[in-house]
Amino acid sequence: MLGENLPEPEPEDPWERRQRVLDSMTAVILAVAAVATAWATFQASQWSGAQSDAVAASSTARTESVRYASAAGQTEQIDTAVWLQWLDAVSSKDTKRAAFLRERFRPGLAAAHKTWVSKAVVSPSGTITEVPPGTPFSEPQYNIAAQEKADALSAEAEKDLAESQVDADRSTKFVTNALVLALVLFFAGIATKFRNPKIQALLVMLAIVLGTFGVIRLLTLPQLL
Repeated sequence: MLGENLPEPEPEDPWERRQRVLDSMTAVILAVAAVATAWATFQASQWSGAQSDAVAASSTARTESVRYASAAGQTEQIDTAVWLQWLDAVSSKDTKRAAFLRERFRPGLAAAHKTWVSKAVVSPSGTITEVPPGTPFSEPQYNIAAQEKADALSAEAEKDLAESQVDADRSTKFVTNALVLALVLFFAGIATKFRNPKIQALLVMLAIVLGTFGVIRLLTLPQLL
């Protein structure tokens, strides 16, 4: 009874309906873009930190490699001096001195020396008729543990440096992605400030296109937690 005499509701103004739909769309776009921008910024920070860690690890490994290489150089100098004294003793036919020096070869030098000596040409009488080419230091059996460690650390330093470059590239990609999403926030934010429907639609479409691109790219990039 009470509702029979109520006036017919006025039809909704098209402008108000369009504004309501536009406000809803921009609210969703802004919410998604804000979350995506925050995540992209966080990932950029994470990868930047990973880059710093990799650079620090590379620097540490490089320093250790230099230290081991220095120790290896000193060991090689000692091996060279001892072997040259042995060669001098053999040339002088000082068998006692030669044996004394031979017993003091490092294992790495001793193995290479044995291989080198085995290449000598010996006559039936036991006299060496042809000295082997080169020296024991050119034999593959000659090794210095410190040099092997230095080489391993040098390779590790190069690996860490390459990893830091990859991390830096990923951080840059996330920063770029955050800038794209910032444009989404900008276009969606100003869309409601214009009264021209075409300008509003254009700005919203730009925001949707950039937002879709930014979110898809964000999801396809490597994530670091």
